[in-house]
Amino acid sequence: MSFFRKFFGRKKKEKESSTRPLDEVDVLYKLRSTEQLLMARREIMDTNIKKELAIIKQNNISNKRVALNALKRKNCYEKQSSQIEGILLTVIKQRLALENANTNKILVNVMKSTLNTVKMTNQNINIDDIQNMIDDIAKSHCLTQEISEAFCNSTTLEIEDDEEESRKELENLELEELDKQVMNIDRILAVNYPLPVMPTFEPLGQVGQIKKTFERKNSIMK
Repeated sequence: MSFFRKFFGRKKKEKESSTRPLDEVDVLYKLRSTEQLLMARREIMDTNIKKELAIIKQNNISNKRVALNALKRKNCYEKQSSQIEGILLTVIKQRLALENANTNKILVNVMKSTLNTVKMTNQNINIDDIQNMIDDIAKSHCLTQEISEAFCNSTTLEIEDDEEESRKELENLELEELDKQVMNIDRILAVNYPLPVMPTFEPLGQVGQIKKTFERKNSIMK
């Protein structure tokens, strides 16, 4: 008695488990498996159609009966391929609809979780604490700015002193450079353009006579 009870009770449990509703994961798995099976069937039909077409071309003239039978088989394969294509499109539409529904469900759950998290976070925030924190930040910013300005002022004075010394040093260097350039110019002129040498010979002709006359007049006046 207990044996029959256990046996039929087990069968009843298995029947109940087999008739339970499937969840999204199981349905998607079945749809994808069916889609792959239909695609494989369609490829087989297409291959058979190509084979029958080859037989028709080979026997169209020599053996009409073989070509006619091949044509009938080709038409049958084409009908099967068309039916498979229609079923495949239906399965693809169902799969896409279920995937979109599942995506929307996930998105809604994420938005709900985010909203709940934001609410809980806002409940733990005190407006007075935020205002105090903003005031502290402003004070810290002002203090930091004052310290930076103090450093900048001291640094500016040092920079001005350094600039004055640098300016004087630069002027001295410019004067030294000008002196060097002048000396180089004098040296170049002395080498390339020497002073003319006065002639030491006595002038001839009328020039000599004029010089002698001039010397006589000077001696008489003395």
